[in-house]
Amino acid sequence: MRYLVTGGAAIIGSNTVDELVRRSHEVAGLDDLSTGKAGNLANVRTKNKLIRESITHLDSVREAGCGLGRVIHLAARTSVPRSVKDPIETNLINVNVNACGMSCWRRARPDGKVMSGLLPILQLSIKTHLSSISPD
Repeated sequence: MRYLVTGGAAIIGSNTVDELVRRSHEVAGLDDLSTGKAGNLANVRTKNKLIRESITHLDSVREAGCGLGRVIHLAARTSVPRSVKDPIETNLINVNVNACGMSCWRRARPDGKVMSGLLPILQLSIKTHLSSISPD
């Protein structure tokens, strides 16, 4: 399966990318590196593609999601001070992009499936963490 993970270089996104690569999926991470770090993907650098682009550039977001089997949308502005300083940009990142991105990705997917939010990712992360714990 081919995946696009938005926010793919941040903590949750990069762990999601790691797990998908571990499961032999093809993964592209979309991240502007405003809070994420390319180094978070160092372990899987040769097995995934990092698209350095802002989630606010909707044409790039649409293009990045085309031809992929699933989109896991994790990109968001999470900083309260930054959201207070620039509420318009925060709204664009957290609200408008969600609506536009989800709509275009859903139309591009034959089955219309797009995962957004943390619940599926937390379930994936918990399973990964539990499977990595030594029985000792």
